[in-house]
Amino acid sequence: MMKSTALILILMLLAATASIGQLPATRPTATDRPAIERLIADLGSESWDTRESAHKRLIEIGQPAMRSLRAAAKSDDPEIRMRVPMILKAIDDAREVCVKELGKVPLPFRDIRFFVSPNGERVAYILRRDGKEILVCDGKEGPAWDSILYVGPYSRDSKRLPYQTKKDGKAFIVFAGEEEGVVPMIEEGRTVNSADRTPLKSYKGIGSVTFSPDGKRLAFTAWRDGNQMVVCDGKEGKPYPEVFYPIFSPDGKSLAYWARSADRKKYFVIRDEKEVAQLAGEPRLAFSPDGRQLACGTYFGGELYRFAEKVESLATGHDGTSQPVFSPDSRHIACALGKDMRWWVCVDGKSVPGRYDPENVKCWSGPSSGGTSMTLEDSPGFSADGQHVYHKGFRGPPGNLPPGGREHFIVCDGIAGLSHEGLWIPEDFGNHAKRLRYVVRDGEHVRLMEIAWPEAMTWQDAVEQGKSAAQPATAPAAAASAL
Repeated sequence: MMKSTALILILMLLAATASIGQLPATRPTATDRPAIERLIADLGSESWDTRESAHKRLIEIGQPAMRSLRAAAKSDDPEIRMRVPMILKAIDDAREVCVKELGKVPLPFRDIRFFVSPNGERVAYILRRDGKEILVCDGKEGPAWDSILYVGPYSRDSKRLPYQTKKDGKAFIVFAGEEEGVVPMIEEGRTVNSADRTPLKSYKGIGSVTFSPDGKRLAFTAWRDGNQMVVCDGKEGKPYPEVFYPIFSPDGKSLAYWARSADRKKYFVIRDEKEVAQLAGEPRLAFSPDGRQLACGTYFGGELYRFAEKVESLATGHDGTSQPVFSPDSRHIACALGKDMRWWVCVDGKSVPGRYDPENVKCWSGPSSGGTSMTLEDSPGFSADGQHVYHKGFRGPPGNLPPGGREHFIVCDGIAGLSHEGLWIPEDFGNHAKRLRYVVRDGEHVRLMEIAWPEAMTWQDAVEQGKSAAQPATAPAAAASAL
C-alpha cells in the first residue's frame, strides 16, 4: 500500500513538472521587444492561422506593442501593412471607457456654452427659450433671465457655480448647484456685493467676474469716470483705459490680470497690483500650481513668457499662442504655437520632436481649406506625473455647427482617440497619472469618459532622441521688460 501511494505521488509530481512548460506565457512588457517583434513578423506568415493568432495576441498585449506596431506600418510586407492599422485602432479603442452617464441635453445643441465641474460629475449649459436664457445645472432649470453674461468657474469643491445675469436692466450674481441663491450685483447708484455678500461701492458697470478657487474672494472689472479697474475684496486697483480677465492663483492668495493702453499698442501684465511686464501683444495668463510663477502667451503676438523673479522669453516669431499651462511640478509650460495657420504642441517654447512635431500633429489649415484635418481648440495639458502631454482637437469646419457637424477628440502624446460630437476637459481635472478623464457629448447623451495614457514614450524622451531640430527660443528685442 505504501509503495502504491509513493508511486502515485511520483506520477503526480512528474505530471505537474511536465505541465509547467504548458503554462501561458506572461504578458510582454514594453521592454520585451523580441516577443513583440516575432508576433509582428507572424502577421506576414504564409499560414492564415498564424497571422490571425498574432493579430489577436498583439491586440491583447495592447499599449506595450504600439511603438513597434507603428514602426511596422511601413513594412515591405503588404499583409503586415494592412493589419497594423486595424490592430492599432483596436488597441486605441480599448483605451477609452465610459465612467458615468451624466445626463441628457436637448437637441439641437450648441456646444459653445457648456460647463463642467472640476470633479467632472456636474454639468451645466445655457438653454434658450422664448427669448430668455436659463442655466440648467445637473438637469435642473434655474430662473429665466434676459441674458446670462458670465458663467463660472465652479468652486474647487464643485458644489456651486456662480454666474452673472441681467433682467430688466438690472444685474445679478446667481449661485447654482448645492448652494443656490440670487444676489443683486449692480445697478446705477446702487452697490456691489462681495463674495460674502457684504455691500461694496457703486460703479457705472462691471465686466468679467471671478471667484477664488475656495469661493471666498471675489474680483471683477468695473467702470468709473471713463476708466476701468479691477476690484478685489472691495479694494480698487489702478485705473486703466481697459482691464481684462482677473485670475486667482490656485491657493487664492494672488491675483493677476492684464490691461491695455488707450491706443491699444501697449499691454500690461499686473500681479497683485504691480506691473510686472509691458508687452506688444494681447496676453493670456496662467498661474503655476505652486502660485509662484505666471505664464503668458500673446494671442496675436506669438510670444511665450515665464514671469518669476524676472521675465523669461521662451518663444517668439510666431503668429499666435494658445492659453499656456504649467506642468504639475510647476517646472514646464505647454502651449500651442501657430504660424501660417498651422498649430503644434510645444513645451517650454520648443517644438517637441517625433510624434509631437508639426508634421505629425496635423492642423486645420484655415477657413478656405474646408477644415478637413486637425486643429488645437484648447491649450494642451500634462498628466499628473508630467510624463504625458495631451490636447483637444477637432475635424471639420469652424463656427457654430449643428450636431454631427464636427468631430472632437483627445490627442495623447500625439495619438488621437475616438471622435465625439462634443468634448470638454474640466479645469484642474485632466491631470491624472494613469488615466485622463474628460466629458463628451454624442447626440443628447453626456458622459464622463476615461482614456489610458499611451505607451511610456514621453515628450522628454522625444526631446532626448532629437528626431527633429527643436530651435531654442530667442528673446525679442525689448518685447518684454520687467518694470
